[in-house]
Amino acid sequence: MTTLERSSCDCDVCRAACRRIPGIFRPGEPERAAALLGLSPEAFAERFLARARMTTSPALVVLPALVGMPPGTVYAPYDRGTCVFLGEGDRCGIYEARPYGCAHGNPCERSPETDEAYFAGMDETARLWEAAL
Repeated sequence: MTTLERSSCDCDVCRAACRRIPGIFRPGEPERAAALLGLSPEAFAERFLARARMTTSPALVVLPALVGMPPGTVYAPYDRGTCVFLGEGDRCGIYEARPYGCAHGNPCERSPETDEAYFAGMDETARLWEAAL
């Protein structure tokens, strides 16, 4: 199976994905993003995070809230909207600490092999959250 490396892609196709659905954090990543913004993990969670159920797992995962959706919301797997961190000029406000789902899933480089690796990583992420929460 293909292993996905952390990407530094910032093309229009990848940024457009941020207007459809935020990437999923892995445990420990929200704390890195909070530190980047100079916030406590608790304040960061209260202001910016939501939860969602995966389509492949009953686990709740943690991800950025959607614009217009209150932080803390548990939304459906197919809810769509813009990530709260997508700012002016379609730039990510936490790019250096972006979630696993953003850093490892490049819509511009999709293939059957990368899709398989990405979805395997998302399943692993769901298991990590299930164990952490």
